[in-house]
Amino acid sequence: MVIDPTTGLSSSEPLKPADQSSRSEPAKRPNAKPGDGEAAGLPSHGADQITTRQIAPEVIELRGKITKQAETASRLQTAEHALENISEGLTKAKSLAASATDNGLDKDARAKLNIDFIDARIDIARSNKEAVFNGGNALHATLPGEDFTAGGLELEGIDLSSASDASQALGALDAALERVATSTRNVSVNLRQVEGKSQALIAELNTALETGGNKPLSADQASEALGQAEQQIVDEMELARLSQSQQNPQNLLKFFT
Repeated sequence: MVIDPTTGLSSSEPLKPADQSSRSEPAKRPNAKPGDGEAAGLPSHGADQITTRQIAPEVIELRGKITKQAETASRLQTAEHALENISEGLTKAKSLAASATDNGLDKDARAKLNIDFIDARIDIARSNKEAVFNGGNALHATLPGEDFTAGGLELEGIDLSSASDASQALGALDAALERVATSTRNVSVNLRQVEGKSQALIAELNTALETGGNKPLSADQASEALGQAEQQIVDEMELARLSQSQQNPQNLLKFFT
């Protein structure tokens, strides 16, 4: 089986040994002149150059690892964005609660604050619901056991019907904001680590490509490669969903193992 170094696809055509005269000989190529490789931007490795066929398995493995890192980074980014939106909703709710601690508010003004407070809790619920990555909730996958809904943040049953209620709401909101801030910091740290590992893998891939006689990826090409990897994940998951509609359910994790 032959592995194409560019696509990583295998071919059933066997390699032709050079020492068997019974096999047809490949067409002769013009003799390469010294420096031709360098002129084309390719490194010259002399007689001991590693062939692209030999380096292909390593390149394929590295590309697979980069794809997995891209998937992890995307999931973390989705969770991070959701936490930021939840924090915004909590901050809005806290501002409303602070205003509602005023004992001098008339009935209509307090009712308006209370309606806006309920809307802020709805925004928090929406942020949780929209934290979707590959058909699952990125918050649940990234922070198992954590619950950032209004109930999970102990905001259910709290309103601004009175100045006393508003003061109680402020205490609950401060605690919720601290929980969300801690989780956001943890997710951000993990995301930076994944991004760092991705860059290290890209550098390793460049080395493998260069050793195999190929041009290394530029910074723009590396960024494009990661973007393509993320899109590939989305496409594969969509194909999986379409396949499941016609066959028995399959474990989607097989696409990343």
